This record gives sequence, structure tokens and C-alpha cells, in this order.
Amino acid sequence: MDYTKEQLTEARRQIRSTLHKLRQVDATLRAKADPGRVRSQLTLVQRRIEAFSLADDLIGQALARPAAPCVPKTLYLVGGAMGVGKTTVCKQLNALLPQSVFLDGDWCWDASPFQVTPETQAMVLDNICHTLANFLGCSAYRNVVFCWVMHRQDIIDAILSRLPLAGCRVCCVSLTASEAVLRRRLEADVLAGLRSPDVIQRSLARLPLYDGLHTVKVLSDGKAPADLAAEIARLAAD
Repeated sequence: MDYTKEQLTEARRQIRSTLHKLRQVDATLRAKADPGRVRSQLTLVQRRIEAFSLADDLIGQALARPAAPCVPKTLYLVGGAMGVGKTTVCKQLNALLPQSVFLDGDWCWDASPFQVTPETQAMVLDNICHTLANFLGCSAYRNVVFCWVMHRQDIIDAILSRLPLAGCRVCCVSLTASEAVLRRRLEADVLAGLRSPDVIQRSLARLPLYDGLHTVKVLSDGKAPADLAAEIARLAAD
């Protein structure tokens, strides 16, 4: 497990404080008229002094080692109307990026029946932020990819406000499509039994909302998912 310099320094301070007290006890026991009567206590104190001295030395070695270079992380927030292709593109993006992990917001709210209430809305936001924070805090990952509908700026802001973003680049993207293309994709999903017919009008109604967001707009018309993923990856690199 990795510890920060501050954690190691505080641990060393506590250890040295304890060592000081143990050495005082050792001196007191040795000063007794008959040290033989407290031999077992002396032995225990000496063992503890040796153990704490070893811990102090190990922490000193850890503090003396040069710090590992800090590799910046990048968080990709990819929003878009239902059926625009977010999940497919983000899976491609996740495969393209090094040391990457992917979360689809819908996985955090896959309920039956699906209920939209203040309680469930708060729950899904908590689920999303908790998972993203864990990904960002894990040294195994340099890139975190997240997709969800995110059709309002306050949703994006609420997510970002609850994440540990120090030293992290954030790339906010809205994946868009023309109305005709989005309708065609949704109709194909409905025919395949992947979506209910009512999703078409709900998704089309949200499409104009993305124009007002503080995000980079990426038009998906006529582009393969792999090409869209490469385009989004370049946005963070610029």
C-alpha cells in the first residue's frame, strides 16, 4: 500500500514519541536497587525499543526515496441523448486509451421497475460519484471514461463537484447527431427489441439541450465508433 509523505512523517513522529517514553521507562527500571526483579519488564521494554527503532528506520528509508513521478489522470465525461452511441464509442475509447477504466451511468441505475424519484435520483448520483472517485484514486488507472445522458449542465456540475480532481484533466464531451440520424438509429433499436417505442420522442426532445452545455460537441453522423473514440482522445491531448 502506498502512503503519502505526510502520513509517513506523522507516523514517524508518533513512533519517536513512543520511543522516547520507552527509553525513559528503560532507564527507570535499570536504576532500581535490584534490577533482577524487573528483568522480564526490562526484556519487554527492550524488545519494544528494538521494534519501534526498526520501524523508525524503515520510515526514514521510505522518506529518503525519490518520489515517483506523478502521472496526470484524465477524466472523460461523455454525454448524449439516448441512442446516439455513447456506450459503443466509450467502449472503443476505453480500449484505445492506456490504463483506462470505463463506467456507464446506466449500470448504476439498472432497476426493474425503473422509478424516477428524488430518492432514486440522489442514489444514482451517489453511486456514480462513489465509483468514479474510486477509479480516480486508484494508481492502476490513468484514464477514466464515463458516459451518461447528462443533458443538463447542473448534472455535470454536480458530478464534478463531488470528485477528487486535483491534478486531473477533465474532458467534457457531448456526442451529438442530426435528428434524422438519431431517429434512424432509435427506430432500428426499437425494431430489434432493444428499446421501447416511446424513447424516440423523449430522445429527440433532449437533442437541442446539448447546444447550451459547456462541453465540446462531437457530431457522430457518418463516423465509425472507433473514429469518434480517436477524436475524443485527441481532445484531451490538445
